[in-house]
Amino acid sequence: LIELMIVVTIIAIIVALAVPMFVSSRSSANEAAAIAGVRLISTAQVSFHASSLRDDNNDGEADYGNLTTLGNPGSGVPPFIGPALASGLKQGYAFSVIVTPGDAVTTPSFEAWAIPAATGKTGVRRFYVNDDGVIRFTNNGSNPNSTSNPLNF
Repeated sequence: LIELMIVVTIIAIIVALAVPMFVSSRSSANEAAAIAGVRLISTAQVSFHASSLRDDNNDGEADYGNLTTLGNPGSGVPPFIGPALASGLKQGYAFSVIVTPGDAVTTPSFEAWAIPAATGKTGVRRFYVNDDGVIRFTNNGSNPNSTSNPLNF
């Protein structure tokens, strides 16, 4: 009986050490997927804009698309992003895009964010990209913007 209790105790200690490492590695994997998702959104926006599939304000200049439009541009055009990313939720992160159509004075632009669905569990860092293509992040719980730290690769 004592030997069995010792074995159970050793297994409990191993589990107690392994679970936090598993959660940490899962969080890191989610953050890596979020970075890839933000990068994909940026690339998809450039392709979508270059394809001139949308001109919301009829100014003759192509505009960017939101997640739904990038996932299903219509008119027989293949999607620019996959259905999971187009839904706005992927691997513990919530993705959002704001599109600003251009006019006679300003050029069209977009901003995209990846925010952890459960901060601390599914990820810690928050990510941002706009039409300049630089991925930026914060790790203090605030939403990133164009002045946040750039992500170094």
